[in-house]
Amino acid sequence: MNDPNSSPCPECGNPVPADSQHQVCPACLMAQALASHTLDGEKALSSPPPEPEEIADKFPQFEILECLGRGGMGIVYKARQKSLNRLVAIKILAPEREHDARFAERFAREAELLAKLSHPHIVTIHDFGETGGLYFLVMEFVDGVNLRDLLREGKLESKQALAIVPPICEALQYAHDKGIVHRDIKPENLLLDRDGRIKIADFGIASLIGASAEKSGTPPYMAPEQRGISTEVDHRADIYALGVVFYEMLTGERPAENLVAPSKKTPLDARLDEMVLRALEKEPEKRYQTAEDFRTRVETLGNPPPMVGRPAPLIATPARPNRFWWVYLVMLPLGMFLGIGGGALWNYLCPKIYEAQTIIQVIPREGTSITASFFPIEFEKIRSTAVLEEVGRRLELNQRWMMDDQEVVAKLRQIMSTTCRRGTDLIEIRIRDTDREESAEIANSVAEVFQTKGQVIIHERASTPTTAISPNAILLLGIGALVGLMISPFLAWMLVVLLRRGIPHSSTTSATPRKSSPLIIGCGVFCLLLFILFLLFGGTLFWLRKSNLDAARQMRDEVEQQHRAAVLNAEAAQREQKPEKAHLFTTEKIIDGVRTVEQHFVTETGEVFPSVEAADQALRDRALGKVQSEGIPQPPHQEK
Repeated sequence: MNDPNSSPCPECGNPVPADSQHQVCPACLMAQALASHTLDGEKALSSPPPEPEEIADKFPQFEILECLGRGGMGIVYKARQKSLNRLVAIKILAPEREHDARFAERFAREAELLAKLSHPHIVTIHDFGETGGLYFLVMEFVDGVNLRDLLREGKLESKQALAIVPPICEALQYAHDKGIVHRDIKPENLLLDRDGRIKIADFGIASLIGASAEKSGTPPYMAPEQRGISTEVDHRADIYALGVVFYEMLTGERPAENLVAPSKKTPLDARLDEMVLRALEKEPEKRYQTAEDFRTRVETLGNPPPMVGRPAPLIATPARPNRFWWVYLVMLPLGMFLGIGGGALWNYLCPKIYEAQTIIQVIPREGTSITASFFPIEFEKIRSTAVLEEVGRRLELNQRWMMDDQEVVAKLRQIMSTTCRRGTDLIEIRIRDTDREESAEIANSVAEVFQTKGQVIIHERASTPTTAISPNAILLLGIGALVGLMISPFLAWMLVVLLRRGIPHSSTTSATPRKSSPLIIGCGVFCLLLFILFLLFGGTLFWLRKSNLDAARQMRDEVEQQHRAAVLNAEAAQREQKPEKAHLFTTEKIIDGVRTVEQHFVTETGEVFPSVEAADQALRDRALGKVQSEGIPQPPHQEK
């Protein structure tokens, strides 16, 4: 049902919405940008255009959607090209003029001229031809508005006008270089799409340079030579028409017969007067000679000074706050968790290295003592080729590793290390390998082979390690958290850029405050909980690590304290001229997950005592001659 308050559209007769700010219906508003409304000396026909259903059979490759309107020489339909699934504008000759040779020739000339033009600021023609007696053009459909729509709201700001003119000049210069003059530049033929790009439409009355001029065009925008004053019409007529459009954008009205400078009608930069008035010169020789010259002059005034009568505000407008500031807060704990996850993944994928350890004691030969060079010599014996070749033969390492004997010896030296336990005469043989069972076998085999070479006591055999010494999981997790924290601002910036593109800012304002999205609130709460869990997890790991370190330090202090006591007792025995002295060695065992340390003391003659007190008492008794040496127990594995 039609609204009784609505008025009919002067173009098509359809009702215009009551709340519309325009005098035509929406369909005709777009048609004004695509259809020609030139005056060609003939009266425009007023018969209604054919309905889309009437011409659909003549265009089977298109789906005719609606009629956008008609102009002085054609009717424009909106259609969908089925093969490419795109919207196009189809312009056909009015049915009542399809047998008019003059109109048909003019229509074919428009198609031929447009086919020569390919420019981003000119409406593209896709196809043209004749079907069922109708001449048609298939053109690019521009989804937007024309410049006339903007001017109905009033004049434009000078910066807006200076931004619109250069691309028009660029497109005109391109057409002029090909010998084509538009001859109907006006706001209805200047289209703005949704991306803000300007395009020139309707080359329907354009003529080749040098062809006979026709008295056609839109009178307010026609140059004097187009109105019959001169028989020569060239590209400078387009520069005059563009000057009229420029004047209308700056002042909101077309130039009158008695031309008045734009700055006299509205506060503008005075330099704009000279530029506009030169384009509106009645004599073509006094105008800009090319559209490129006009464009260069406009671009020099791209940033004009403040306009007269409009003082600059004393207080700067506060910058719009970043809508996605919360992304930076969320990304901090999230980046740390990502880094921790990366560290855990790296720890999982890296090859694990296990260490097996065997503790032995080398008994010096009778009549010799332990000197500074004793342990280095023993280390070289352990790492000797004879010992390592025997280890390789026992374990058949050359078959396991697919190496010859020399390569096996070189690899064994690479994975083996020997050290002296601090404060004792015990030697630690460590084997580091990626195979946990193999590392224990090699360590035990080295100790057994070396035992056959001299007086060696094996105090602790290597057991299969259960924990890898490399990579360090705690260190990797800490490094991952630090790296994640460092890159979180960059990740947040990238996410903000994507959100700004995907969620454009709404320019509408409302009196009621906008509520926060439940999704955003939920994400914030979830990230806060994750951050709290991370703190708890990190604190727990730190506490466990500190407890283990404290227990290890306490055990080390106890061993050192007992060792110092043994050293003091040995020194006291030496002061009493005791012929023997006791050496401390310890044995570490893990029983039911509990680590225990057993300490023993051995004299130079190989006698073993369970405690410092027993060794000290035996040495004292022996020094006093109270007991015989055979009364002291001998180690069961040592030959008498």
